[in-house]
Amino acid sequence: GYRLVLHLRAADRDVLRLLQRWVPRDWLLHLHSMRSSTALHQVLLKEFPNAFFGFSGLLCMGDPDTEALCRCCPLDRVLLETDAPYLPLKPAAFSHPGIVP
Repeated sequence: GYRLVLHLRAADRDVLRLLQRWVPRDWLLHLHSMRSSTALHQVLLKEFPNAFFGFSGLLCMGDPDTEALCRCCPLDRVLLETDAPYLPLKPAAFSHPGIVP
């Protein structure tokens, strides 16, 4: 079936309100390049059992907020993303799947 892909930017409250009102709880969700609050993350984990969380190269660049989110995400709900060519795993001109270890 179809999935809903979300790329959130400073919209936690609005996104949660819309998801709770309009999206069935069993819908397949992909939260791309996850950088929202830990509070939103916990609610989504609990209320949407088919929500998966994408983490990009920011994990390799010392972003403490992204690292904290990833630590509290169950491994079976984690998606590793390159977000090529925009978020490299290390300082580089661009990102691509060939630089993933």
